[in-house]
Amino acid sequence: QHIDVSIQESVAMALENAVQYVDLEKTVRKRTGGEQSQAGTGLFPCKDGMIYLMAAGIGAGKFWQTTTQWLLDGGAPAEEFGEERWHDAKFLASDEAKKIFAEIFIPFAANKTKTELYVEGQRRRIPICPLSTTADLLENEQLVFRGFFATTPHPYTGRNLVMPGAPYQLSASPWHVSRPSPRLGEHTKEILSGLGVQSDLQNLLFRDGVVV
Repeated sequence: QHIDVSIQESVAMALENAVQYVDLEKTVRKRTGGEQSQAGTGLFPCKDGMIYLMAAGIGAGKFWQTTTQWLLDGGAPAEEFGEERWHDAKFLASDEAKKIFAEIFIPFAANKTKTELYVEGQRRRIPICPLSTTADLLENEQLVFRGFFATTPHPYTGRNLVMPGAPYQLSASPWHVSRPSPRLGEHTKEILSGLGVQSDLQNLLFRDGVVV
C-alpha cells in the first residue's frame, strides 16, 4: 500500500496549540519534564509511585473546583484554593502557587496508591493517571482485557517471553507472532547477497554473521 502523509499537517498536530501561544501570549511553549507547568498540573509522588494530575490548564475552572473539593473531603487544608487568586493563570504559573499546592497535595497523596488516586480522581471526572512501570502495564486491566500482550517461546532458550502485541484488532486478518526478533547479524549475508555483494567479500567482512 502507498500512504501519503502531509508532513506539514503532522507537525501542526504535534505542536498542539504552540502557535496560538506565540500569537496570543507572545510565549514559546516548552517541555516541563514532569514539573508543575501550573499549580496542580504535573507529576506528584504518592504511596507507591507517581501520578500525573491536571487540576489547572484546559478546563481549569471545573477541574480546579473538583480537585479542591476532593482535597477538602479528604481532610486536606485546601480552603485557600477557593480564593480568587487561584483562578488567575499568571498566579498559577508562579513558583509560589506551585509550592503551596505541592505542600497540600503531596501529604494528601502520600498514603494513597496510584490506583486509589486514579479511580477516585476519575470518579470525580478529574484528569489524573498513574505513571506506570513495565510491571504495572502487565497488570493493567484494560490491556489484559484486550489481550494486548502476547506470549511466545524464545527460539534459542525455550523460555516463554511476554511481548507487546498489536495496537489494533482485525477480525478478518488477526495479528499473531510470526517470528522472533533476529539475532545480531542473523540476516547479514542474506541482505548483502540481495545487494549484490559477492560471497568472497562477505567472508572477508564477516565471521559467523559478525563483523571482524
